[in-house]
Amino acid sequence: FIVPISGFIYWMNQKAVQNELLPLRRELTDAMDADGQIIDAETSLHQPIVFRRRYAVVAIGSFLAVCLLGIYLLGHAIVDPNAPKVSPFTEMRFESGQVLVAFQGDQYQWLELDGIKVDDITSAAKRRFWGRWQKRVSEDLVDVLWGMGHRPNETVSLRLLNIKTNEERFVEEAAMTKENRSDIYWNRILTERETANQPSNELRDDQVRELAIDGKLRARLEGRYQIFPDFVFDVRDRDGHLMIGITNQRTQEVFPDSATRWSYRSVDAMLEFKLGPDGPAKRLILHQNDMQQSAARIGD
Repeated sequence: FIVPISGFIYWMNQKAVQNELLPLRRELTDAMDADGQIIDAETSLHQPIVFRRRYAVVAIGSFLAVCLLGIYLLGHAIVDPNAPKVSPFTEMRFESGQVLVAFQGDQYQWLELDGIKVDDITSAAKRRFWGRWQKRVSEDLVDVLWGMGHRPNETVSLRLLNIKTNEERFVEEAAMTKENRSDIYWNRILTERETANQPSNELRDDQVRELAIDGKLRARLEGRYQIFPDFVFDVRDRDGHLMIGITNQRTQEVFPDSATRWSYRSVDAMLEFKLGPDGPAKRLILHQNDMQQSAARIGD
């Protein structure tokens, strides 16, 4: 904003010098007598003053016009505070022109929502939010849809393409929840941290351990979660390591795949914690052997 305004003022001053001041200097030089006294000084001195006022009005008018244009554009780029911050997905990323999402523990390419093609959703977000369109689609999906004239309900229909099997899946009623949107937010935060610490796409084991050193996050995950009376997860933070104890089983460490997904190294299993906007996790989901088992938080 400041650079074009400054450039315009600089250009205006240069034009003033060329068109008004240099000719005036020549006129003043020709009007000087042998003793260096200016003839008709009153006329000569008033002309630059009129010139400066005229260009000052142009500069101020241009400045105000740019301000009004900026306010208008900013009004279209601001997120509506009344739009619910909910989502049907727990993770979203953008690769090679595709929108990849996590839904019910599986990875999909997102194709449609309520019959609206994803390409139309991303195009609308690009026009409105420019460089921050990916953040708005993932974290402020309802507001993007409102801007397109569509008001989603508490559940939406989805058309998805399974990344592994390449099979399409249609979901009639996918719940739009705050917990899902919170998962997306924390996944983005952790991804940005990973990118800042590691330029490559893969993290070394020691760097994975560094990601676990987030006391505030680990504290929200600690607690006991029950699937069955004789199947209880005991989640504890021990010196920066998230340790999982299970009834009648040995305690093992899990490592973060994202802010809410933690995997075992010894077995093919993953724990997904369901976080709200604040406070401790409400439950965790065990992903193992193509099955999902939900464990609710219980008292210590």
